[in-house]
Amino acid sequence: MPDPTPTPPEGAPALHAQLLAVTTALHEARTLDSETRNALAGFMEELSKALESEAMPSRDLTHLAETTRHLLEAAKQREEPDIPDAVRSRFESAVVRVQTQFPTVAAMARTLVDALANIGI
Repeated sequence: MPDPTPTPPEGAPALHAQLLAVTTALHEARTLDSETRNALAGFMEELSKALESEAMPSRDLTHLAETTRHLLEAAKQREEPDIPDAVRSRFESAVVRVQTQFPTVAAMARTLVDALANIGI
């Protein structure tokens, strides 16, 4: 009898590890307030659940994970409190593409974007 538990594709664990590393670094950043940290934690939890729940994550979900990594790296690396418009735009486009299949992930992503905007990132 086959294992009923879906397994993520080989690339998903590596992507999840990268997201976790960047998230941890950002979570420890002194520039993030508690609202932003909570939004980041909630979004990452929902994104992780979605990645783990899919036997083969959709291209849209994988794209969202990758653009999330780019968004978080941009936020971490910037000395100025600003994320380039192109990075933010790609992230927001990726959120729109998953909102039908993963509405909770999309909602948490929007919360994260709002929280980042509130602190000037």
